[in-house]
Amino acid sequence: MLRLLPALLLLALPLPALAGSATAQSIWSAGHAAGEAKSQVPKGAKITGTSCNEVDVMNDPRWTCTVTWE
Repeated sequence: MLRLLPALLLLALPLPALAGSATAQSIWSAGHAAGEAKSQVPKGAKITGTSCNEVDVMNDPRWTCTVTWE
């Protein structure tokens, strides 16, 4: 059991995010959702893709957009 303690402590430490993507939702438009996602891109990063999906929630459209960067 004591052998697992260092590994558990390491897993509990906050690690920097390595993912190069951000996702946002909007009830107004896909453009608004994409803009919100793009606002989360780090300065100096190059956007490599944008994808959006529309989902109806109780007959109201919602857009979810994901922006990827390198």
